[in-house]
Amino acid sequence: MVFEDFDPISSKPKVEWASQSSSSLCPFFLHAYAPDSSHLVIHVTNIYEGWETLLSLSMLEDIRDMVGIGCSWSDFANYFATSLKSQDLNLVLEPDSNSNGTYLLLLFASFLSKF
Repeated sequence: MVFEDFDPISSKPKVEWASQSSSSLCPFFLHAYAPDSSHLVIHVTNIYEGWETLLSLSMLEDIRDMVGIGCSWSDFANYFATSLKSQDLNLVLEPDSNSNGTYLLLLFASFLSKF
């Protein structure tokens, strides 16, 4: 399928607060890999915590539709991987109002910047 030849990606995204917070941030690191040909795992960590998401093909199809890219699956997978490697990749931290000290992580690559 789409991710059968997917090479793992490691990067250091830019980090920012969703709200105008003055708190300093320690570095974050991203690791993306395909556990099988139809899923993509994105793991983000700093020295204190880690977050992981498993994206299925249907979830990635939703992302492709949301972004509005009309291309083949392999082209989109390449585009998505390139975006994860991009120096323009941003990790946005947003306080989670339902939890003490927990933050929601939002990844924005260059293709999502138009939203």
